[in-house]
Amino acid sequence: MANAEHLAKLDTGKEQFHEWRTTQKELLDFVGADLQDRDFSGWNLSDVHFARANLKGANLRGANLSGTNFVESDLSKGDLTDAICARCFERK
Repeated sequence: MANAEHLAKLDTGKEQFHEWRTTQKELLDFVGADLQDRDFSGWNLSDVHFARANLKGANLRGANLSGTNFVESDLSKGDLTDAICARCFERK
């Protein structure tokens, strides 16, 4: 189950989320989260745990997704144009 605090930080917006995550030592946990149709264009979502998350229709254009775990996630109809996706889908 996704970490409720981590989910709440997504709603603060890209800049505040990025500032907050620089203080985090733990892996950000969005396992099983419903993030359908969210706009994450240009976000740094590197090394985030999105396993089994619903990202259907999400805008991930230009996002940094390096090391992000998308195992069993729904990315259908999502936009991954120009996303950085080195080591995506690896199990952690």
